[in-house]
Amino acid sequence: MPALVGRDEELAAIDELLDRARGGMSGVLVVRGEAGIGKTSLLDHVAASAADFELLRVIGIESEMHLGFAGLHQLLTPFLGGIDVLPPPQARALAAAFGMTDEAAPDQFLIALAALTLITSAAERRPLLIVLDDAQWLDPDSADALGILARRLHADRVCLLISMRDAAGDGHRFDGISSLTLTSLGGDSSVELLERSLQAPVADEVRDRLVADARGNPLALIEFGRELSAGQRAGTEPLPPALPVARELEGLFLRQLDALPDATQRVLLVVAAEPSGDLTTVLRAAAVLGLDEGALAPARTAGLLADGPGLSFRHPLVRAAVYQRAAPVERRRAHGALADATDAGDEPLHRAWHRAVAADAPDDDVAGELERAAQISGGRGGCAAASSLLTRAAELTSDPEARAARHFAAAVADLTAGNTTRARTSLELARPGLRDPLLAAQARRVEGAIAYLGSGGADGGIVATMVESARTLAPLDVNLARDVIFDTLPMAIYFGASSAIPVSDIARLARTFELPRGAAPSSADQALDAIAALFTEELDTSIPQARRALAAVLADPDISSQPRYLARACYLPQALSDHDAWLTLASACVAASREQGSFQSLLEGLSYLLLREICVGSLDAAATYAAEHREFQEAVQRMPSRTAAAHELIVSAWRDSEATVRERISALESGSHGLGYVMMLCRQAQVILALSSGSYQVASSLVHDNWLHNLGLGGLHAADAVEAHVRGGDREAALEPARYLADRARATGSGFDRGLLSRSTALLSDEDGAEAAFRDSIEELGACGARLHVARTELVYGEWLRRQKRRRDAREHLEAAQRTFEAMGARNFAERARVELRATGAHARKRVDETRDALTPQESQVARLAAAGLHNTEIAERLFISASTVDYHLRKVYRKLDITSRHALGSLVST
Repeated sequence: MPALVGRDEELAAIDELLDRARGGMSGVLVVRGEAGIGKTSLLDHVAASAADFELLRVIGIESEMHLGFAGLHQLLTPFLGGIDVLPPPQARALAAAFGMTDEAAPDQFLIALAALTLITSAAERRPLLIVLDDAQWLDPDSADALGILARRLHADRVCLLISMRDAAGDGHRFDGISSLTLTSLGGDSSVELLERSLQAPVADEVRDRLVADARGNPLALIEFGRELSAGQRAGTEPLPPALPVARELEGLFLRQLDALPDATQRVLLVVAAEPSGDLTTVLRAAAVLGLDEGALAPARTAGLLADGPGLSFRHPLVRAAVYQRAAPVERRRAHGALADATDAGDEPLHRAWHRAVAADAPDDDVAGELERAAQISGGRGGCAAASSLLTRAAELTSDPEARAARHFAAAVADLTAGNTTRARTSLELARPGLRDPLLAAQARRVEGAIAYLGSGGADGGIVATMVESARTLAPLDVNLARDVIFDTLPMAIYFGASSAIPVSDIARLARTFELPRGAAPSSADQALDAIAALFTEELDTSIPQARRALAAVLADPDISSQPRYLARACYLPQALSDHDAWLTLASACVAASREQGSFQSLLEGLSYLLLREICVGSLDAAATYAAEHREFQEAVQRMPSRTAAAHELIVSAWRDSEATVRERISALESGSHGLGYVMMLCRQAQVILALSSGSYQVASSLVHDNWLHNLGLGGLHAADAVEAHVRGGDREAALEPARYLADRARATGSGFDRGLLSRSTALLSDEDGAEAAFRDSIEELGACGARLHVARTELVYGEWLRRQKRRRDAREHLEAAQRTFEAMGARNFAERARVELRATGAHARKRVDETRDALTPQESQVARLAAAGLHNTEIAERLFISASTVDYHLRKVYRKLDITSRHALGSLVST
């Protein structure tokens, strides 16, 4: 192989990554560039020079793109002996993905985590260099998993180098990862490469012509020079006409092929059509065509085949030239021979695909085999591969209805894989043939889901599509209709005013979908009916029904295996202000989602846990859940979650500077398209910010009465509204939120709601009744652990006492409020308390930054979990990172907090 020239800067960048890996930190780099620009040569050079690394190579193969997880299997084969030591959910996921068990594979995220654990465990013995070449030809399922893996590497002694063509269609799977683009070689480097590759004299004018024609493309330079005769090199014979590099390279390879015997060309086509490179399979297929191994010899002599144990071409462009030059009938014949040579029992996916490519007309037998292969692939979690198989099955299906059903199944598979563009195309192909009313109604549901994911959750018209699906399904299968409407209710809550149909109308529709006579409602059914009642009935009647439904959910052992239903049911304890049940249910949702790799339900569960922390927990914990939510979202690169950013914003309003909060609000509002829930939280963050600085009239102007219709957060919103209006001088405006709080507290019986009501009552009371109400608020909120809101009451109580000229009493409560706010990182309210204390004549100390502030979000996550008693492997599994990354973060936490053990973490992260 000619020496690498002209890539000093690129090599320096990669050497830096290798040094990081030697030092314990991972490095990932995507190398992009056009065909022949030298990506493979660069990675070959790096691999040859990194002798202290264990080397793993994965090559994307175009003809393997239909085989789910083929690339990931290449990567992990050396480590599969250690699959049994993986955490059980990961072991089951990987075994299912690779067909080692018959279990249904979970979400791809868990498969990627299993790969991460295997890879990083291996790197504990010796640094790993993973070279992933031609990533544009990876099967989509592997590309998704490897993209997740790449974004989760951190302190793992792994260097991952990925090469792919410029503007590769699915290159987005590696978005957010550092990259460099190989550009054309300069003139001097081109001359040096040409002279080294030829190792023979070349006339100056010939050299200049070759360099000009190749335009800095290294492969073109090498191949152009290899084609020249001695006379052409000397300048005594004419050179071929100049052509664009891509066409000329293809022409060079085709001329080399044309010089080979016919039998060799035919057997090379079989090699190009068989992704495994297995000599035995190729020879069996060659025998079907009347060829033998001797036909390969001329290709080896011509240097078209690479040295090695399997059959592979010298360069991927040679494979492409061999395959593309063949007439369609020749390709079909080669694939047909490979199908005959492939055992249906051992390799059903390979055989089905070869038969599919060999077919030149509709063939229901082949279509059926492809559909069965798709079921196998989908069952292993290879949803993108399943879609490809189903799409080809549909093309080969003669019956229009059966064809439509297969296109529809392909759309569902694509939706599961997160490819909304392909899902939409498949659904459009299916629609004309969907004569079955049940299937047509389900197609509308899938259409809504595609639109929701494809728009990033920014199209409120999606709700109408989902409602139409539910209405159509109701007379056909009421259970399916109820299932659709159970998804639509939270969607409508999320869209708020931008929803095409108000949530109350959807709730009323849900109540018309009655179960068949005599059918026992499941706990999920009871949860749906209760949530619908919350939006259609008075609190006095809907709250008892919600309480009964919650009890049914908590007592149902089977619902724990259904994270989606758990996520939906979490709305019940939130609406009831039942914080113990809220914690139990949201924690169960998160645990079940982790177990099954249910990504979306995991994010919903984390959101509920975050909101609970804001009510009765700690801002640190809320920030940790927000960071975890964001990290998962970034890792999988699916639909951007504005909800997560809005929840982070609420935490930020308590803790960060006004400039920071306003910057985040601006970013969210500009990209939220009027989404009701997100805009509500943006406005609520502004209210919190205004209240914390004493800007009461500003806070009063920002309050919106519609917030009271959000039962989950209505209590907090109402309490803030009362304070804003009363302190802003509009006592009349405070009466409505106060009445809502009274109704809510009476219906829920929650100490939290009663505590918020007592504070509001105190703010609205005359002098005689205020003090008792303030004390009741402190007692009620304190009993349910709502430290943050106890401090809010202490603050307004202290302010009231100061206005009553009771400065000593005021100081007691203002100091208590300031201590709690500072301990919990609520900087803005701590400053308001400090200002009030100074007004009493007390010396109010300025807040000093705490050591906690030095921790990054992930360090804070790791510290909290370690303090709770989890081991490193358990923390890694929970946070979808490696155990070595957990250890790295803990060491940094110890250093920053100046401690030496887990035991000391407890008191430092307890708030």
